[in-house]
Amino acid sequence: MLRDFSLVEIEDHSGSVYGLWPDLTLAYLSPSWFAFSQQNDGHPAIADDWGVGRSVLDAIPQVLSEFYAKLYADALTHNPALRPATHTYECSSARQFRRFAMHLYPLRDAAGLLIVNSLLVEAPCDIAARPPHGPSLEAYQDHTGTIRQCAHCRRIQRVGEARRWDWVPEWVDTPPAAASHALCGICLDYYYPEAGPRSVPAQ
Repeated sequence: MLRDFSLVEIEDHSGSVYGLWPDLTLAYLSPSWFAFSQQNDGHPAIADDWGVGRSVLDAIPQVLSEFYAKLYADALTHNPALRPATHTYECSSARQFRRFAMHLYPLRDAAGLLIVNSLLVEAPCDIAARPPHGPSLEAYQDHTGTIRQCAHCRRIQRVGEARRWDWVPEWVDTPPAAASHALCGICLDYYYPEAGPRSVPAQ
């Protein structure tokens, strides 16, 4: 699958790299992918659950699956001579704001995709921009017992205030069991404008 690329260069790349077959199952995971997982408390669970042969779409929250399915499908037929297909996204921890660029390279003869995720920005979370809130069930759990978390920035929607999404660091580190993924208005507008309002579940 990686015949268009130097495996040595891929395995030495500092970014998280993975390969997909045309059916979007995982075909390759780089050492830096495993390192990122371990640094963010995802190892060994992520490696055990999301190994080679698993569909990458299974790892994507439902609210974003349609967007990413189209992104991957379009990239498979994209002309890399122009430039690789790209998407910018946020993947922050409770303490560090991080923004990444995803570059999607189609392989020769439609053999699949090589996806390289490169860090663009990393800085301590800005307390002024993201004032921390405590994990209050009363403030965030609705009448069905559900806590709505943005699938992108991981803020939590406040009950009764559809437009208010708070930064709850404890639930960024360990998402609540009752979390349901949605997209807050800011992430929808900034990162996924083409996804449209249909991607946000009804309140």
